[in-house]
Amino acid sequence: MATGTATIPERRWKAAFWASALASAAPALFTRHPPFADLPEHVASMATLARLASGEQLPYVIDASQSQYLLYHSMGAAITLVVGDAILASQLLVAGVALVWSVAFRALLRAMGRDERLALFAPMVFFNRPLLMGFLPFVASVPLGLLAVASAIRTAREGPTLRRIVWLAAVAVALFYTHASTYLLCVFIVAAWTCAWTATRSGVPERRAASKAIVFVNVALLPSVACALFWWSQGSLVRDPTFDAFGGPAVSRMTISDTLVALPIWTFDMWRSHVDEACAIGWWAGFAALLLIRRNASAQRRDGAHWLALVPFTCALVVYLATPFRIGAATMLNVRLAPVLTLFAILPLSLPRRRRTSLVLAGVVATTFISSADAAHEMRATSAEMVGDLDALLAQAKPGSRLVSLDFDRRSPRTQYWPYLFAGSYHLAYGGAVAAYSFAELPHWPVHYAPREAPPSKHHFWVFDPCVYRYESDGAYYDYVLVHGDEQAFADAGGPPFIPVAQSAKLTLYEKVAGPRSSRDGPCARSVTKTSSVTSPGRTVELGPRLVAELARP
Repeated sequence: MATGTATIPERRWKAAFWASALASAAPALFTRHPPFADLPEHVASMATLARLASGEQLPYVIDASQSQYLLYHSMGAAITLVVGDAILASQLLVAGVALVWSVAFRALLRAMGRDERLALFAPMVFFNRPLLMGFLPFVASVPLGLLAVASAIRTAREGPTLRRIVWLAAVAVALFYTHASTYLLCVFIVAAWTCAWTATRSGVPERRAASKAIVFVNVALLPSVACALFWWSQGSLVRDPTFDAFGGPAVSRMTISDTLVALPIWTFDMWRSHVDEACAIGWWAGFAALLLIRRNASAQRRDGAHWLALVPFTCALVVYLATPFRIGAATMLNVRLAPVLTLFAILPLSLPRRRRTSLVLAGVVATTFISSADAAHEMRATSAEMVGDLDALLAQAKPGSRLVSLDFDRRSPRTQYWPYLFAGSYHLAYGGAVAAYSFAELPHWPVHYAPREAPPSKHHFWVFDPCVYRYESDGAYYDYVLVHGDEQAFADAGGPPFIPVAQSAKLTLYEKVAGPRSSRDGPCARSVTKTSSVTSPGRTVELGPRLVAELARP
């Protein structure tokens, strides 16, 4: 597509691109509490950073040395300070990431000399399983990674300038402090692409110029490499007491066949309805149609390095298959790369200017609008059915109080993963002091408990196992208990008494009141209705390949 004065068809495709990109961003603004599993934890981290920056006294400290989410949470905290609401700040940030997702992919197409109309495939890929899991820093790192690769390619092809070098260095550092996985993948792609591109240069002068450009690209990457080496030396992922408690190896892997099966599922499958599957079929049908449409042979002859468009996809495929499922505290590392691999698969496609091509692209745009509308509907419906007016419920808890969540019901009729596991974490966005299970217990997050401020008993991801709650010891520490499900957790319970003070959808908020104490164990000491995902006291769930196999089931 021409970069100068656009023709009428080109203007139409540009309008379609912006409409698709905006459609992918809109659902984040329509639902205040989207059913993205880890999202409340990220909101809590943003709110805590904003409150600490305002000088509020909280039982937390900032630890930037081990965090790979520093930039995302810092940006969220900055927006929180402006708008005064961490939840709204998160909505704006997610919507912004969705918009930049498509813009960054178009920038990569431009840098590689590909047809910009291929960017119409990008917006729908934003609605992926990592987003549903609430892996928001990772999702935000994808457009940064695309911009980093695009900047490196442009620097190599068009020659280094001070502006380009500074820009590449800044984007690379920002990428690393958003998510390490995407950073490593993009460094690998830049290294492989620059080597392959140099090999296509003919003649000594061209190869010397290419080698010079690559040197400047490497110099621009040095600051981010230094940050990565320092972070790795802290060992926040490999040595993590929280995940050591689950037993098993610190590194676990999936089989190659399971990893390949998970690719289409982790790219598009978010909801239990079949609308997203139908949209995915339409998207892949458009992809396949372009593969079948006859390529423009003359254009390929003019571009002797056409095969360079395969380099990012090849690198992403190698990393996707080689990456472990878990390294210490970081899980689902391989399967979360599926949407990135799908994006890079678009790059080698050709778009001859034919009527059939236009029909294919129109179909892709249509599926994007349907997918966005479906996402908005499912997000709002899931929120209404499972948490209802969560704002009003959490507003009943006193500022500065401590809250723990007991999730007895983690089933959802709409989502492919347990939503609202961390709904209690929103308590920190409303002035609470502690919400357990807490992000502050993970070493690779930027906010940790201050010395001697952590809860007296940490049950290692007890969000998956409410049975480990103890009426006496935990009841003495926490002021509120948020129970998810119909379980009467405090009927005839021992320890400090709790009474229900608010209810919304499937959530009930209990408040501690004055009364007699006893030494009863916990809610699972009685006869309770438990799902297969709830374990008995003292046991824990396995966060390993078995879990991802369950998540990847069609």
